[in-house]
Amino acid sequence: MIAISTSPGREAECIDPPGALAVDRGPRLPAGISVLLVDDHPAELRLLGEVLHRAGARVLLATDGAEGMRLARELRPSVILLDISLPPTNGFDVCRQVRSDPATARIPVLFLSGHTETETKLAGFAVGGQDYVTKPFVEAEVLARVALHVDLACRLAGPDHGSPRRGDAPAWLTDAVARLQAHLADAPKLAALAQQVGTNPRRLNDAFRTHLGNTVYGFLREARLKEAHRLLVETALPIQVVGDRVGYPLPANFATAFRERFGVSPRQLRREPDDRERA
Repeated sequence: MIAISTSPGREAECIDPPGALAVDRGPRLPAGISVLLVDDHPAELRLLGEVLHRAGARVLLATDGAEGMRLARELRPSVILLDISLPPTNGFDVCRQVRSDPATARIPVLFLSGHTETETKLAGFAVGGQDYVTKPFVEAEVLARVALHVDLACRLAGPDHGSPRRGDAPAWLTDAVARLQAHLADAPKLAALAQQVGTNPRRLNDAFRTHLGNTVYGFLREARLKEAHRLLVETALPIQVVGDRVGYPLPANFATAFRERFGVSPRQLRREPDDRERA
């Protein structure tokens, strides 16, 4: 049995009964990572804490923004999962504090909320959140996103933090990544993005290649197609709407790019008949 303390600041503890048989605990996270959960609902803290603990993470819990910020400063978790509705402040304000404090500025923040409105998601990205997971959450999705952002943060941190890439990443690179993720459908052009983050196009592309292993365009294309895959699997949105949301307004272009990336078309993923079959 897994026991997670819901007291603020307490680490999750795993207690297996004597003689318990070893079982497959499902997907695993990278070894040695810590995850700070900030949510004012103890039941949800316990549920998600158990998921992360089974996957191998050290779990830290906080039930309000002030305690969450204190733990972030003192313990420097690998990633923060942050609810939006928190007493006495909200998750957006906490994220702003995380980003403005040099001790925590590089920690990835993933919002976890029941709010599904596009405006709310964009507000989360605008204050520095790297991702947005909606409740009720899917365990595999949460683990995949945590692992993704821990790996990305490691690459951005440079070789002293275990990254195979050269040198420390410039501070504006994280900002550029967040801006692309927040505007998949209408991403700024390379020159405009460079200007927004305070650099020039060549330096921006070089930084993406060095620290993320891809050009700006390549990174954006991958982010768009991964989000499209998620929307096709997790929602009932029409395929054309999914394409529009990730920056592919022409169905043929969307289908071609998706097939090249995943080996199947959007319709095949959904197991929908092709228009030619309907005819």
